[in-house]
Order: sequence, then C-alpha cells, then structure tokens
Amino acid sequence: MKPTFAKLAEGESEHFQQLAEQENKPKQDLSTIYEHPVRIKRPQFRPMEPDIYGISPVPRLTSPQSLADELNEAEKVEVRKRSEEISTPDRIFKVVFVGDSAVGKTCFLHRFCYNRFKPLFNATIGVDFTVKTIKVGSRIVALQLWDTAGQERFRSITKQYFRKADGVLLLFDVTSEQSFLNVRNWIDSVRAGVDDTTVMALVGNKVDLFGSDSARNTVYRAGKKLAEEFDMPFYETSAYTGYGIEHCMKSIAERLQKREEQHLQDALKLEMEPANKKRSWCCL
Repeated sequence: MKPTFAKLAEGESEHFQQLAEQENKPKQDLSTIYEHPVRIKRPQFRPMEPDIYGISPVPRLTSPQSLADELNEAEKVEVRKRSEEISTPDRIFKVVFVGDSAVGKTCFLHRFCYNRFKPLFNATIGVDFTVKTIKVGSRIVALQLWDTAGQERFRSITKQYFRKADGVLLLFDVTSEQSFLNVRNWIDSVRAGVDDTTVMALVGNKVDLFGSDSARNTVYRAGKKLAEEFDMPFYETSAYTGYGIEHCMKSIAERLQKREEQHLQDALKLEMEPANKKRSWCCL
C-alpha cells in the first residue's frame, strides 16, 4: 500500500497539505479529461525550393517505379504536344511511288515514316498508302504516300492512282540494271496520267549494296543523266541505313510547296488583271 500524506505533523507547509489532498482523491480516467480527443499532427515534408541565392536543393529520393511513371507521363505530354502541332496541316499533297517490283518502295516508305528497316515485306498487291506529316519552313505539310505494286499484272490498277498526283517518285534498284532500264517505261506511263506541273523525281535505292566506289559512280552518272533528260532531280537512297531518305522527301515537299505557292500567285494575277471588255459597234 502506497504511503499517503493524510496525517502530517503540525507545522508542515501548506504545499505538502495540498499534495496530500490530491493524493487521496480517486484517480480519473485520462480519456475523460478532455471532451474531444487530441490529434497529433505529423510533420509534413514538402519538396525543397531554391533559396533566394539560387542554390538548387538536394533532390528527393525517388523509387525506380515512380521515376519510370514520371518519364512515361512526360513522354505522353510531349507526344500530345507534337500531335497538337501537326494535327491541322496547311496543305495535303499526294505522292505516288512507282517502279519495278522489289526495288524497295515499301522499305523506303517504312524507313521514312517509322525510321526503321523491316527486311521482309510481302509484295504489294494493288495499292497501299500512309500519311506522314512534316514541317516545311513555317508550314505543316501532310504527305499522302501511295505505295504501288510493281508487278506487270497490276499496272492497270497503278495507273489509276497517277491521276491528281502532286508528286511521283520513280524508284529503281541500283544493283538491278533491268529495273533502271524500265524507268523509261514508267516515266511514259506516269506522264500519260498526270499534268505538266506534277513534281517528279528519280530515286536510286539500295546504295548500301554497292561493292565499290567505281560501280557507284557509274550508276550515279547514268541516273543523273536520265533525270536531267526528263528535267527531274536524282537522289541516292538506302532504306537499310536510312541514307538520303530524309533529304529526298524534304526536297520533294519543298518543291511541292513552291509549286503550290506558284499556283496561288498565278491565280491572284488572273484576278487582278482587268477584264478585256468587248466593244460592240453598230453601223447606222
């Protein structure tokens, strides 16, 4: 039994008397002392901010999963921004790819659109197309890229897609002499279905397969000469390495844009020219 201060000798201080009275009182439940429970606020840690002197704070430790989520979210935001920028092109141009079978038309388009090389493709049956949006100067241009079949049995189908084409790229395999010799036939077929203002270009594909520089120079001179004969540019490309493809398509898009601007200027000149009024004379 705990000792109490119930009996104190005379002369003890009043302070000890009060202590004795408190000791003799029945104990109370601490939970009933306060009407409402007391909540202890935990300290909240906020990310540090640079001080007034511009000293960068120590970065917070982040788990690998959180960091991956942040990177994925940042990538999504960037893709969203790019899609918004190119969602409304200023102009759409139709570009048709023609040439013999197996010269690399489909691989060329795959490299240009997705920046990847896919070695195995089935032969194109009929016509296939995709859309690639690029920036030319200060304008956004959408290119409708039509991949046509090079086999003879599909020639009648291919010719239908020359109509209303803004640009035509004639491809040949630099390692196949026959595909180069057939370019003239392709040019005749294309010119029969397009107007004189259609942008045309000759493309020698698969330059990565050259065994020597002398062979490449020989093919380059032959391709350049043929292109100049028909007043068109000549490009060397490789769908395997990506060499020359971006430059080729950017140049074609610039030519298409210049042609469009020239058409607009010609239309404005016609509107500004005063109409020749016909005078009627009558004899009395």
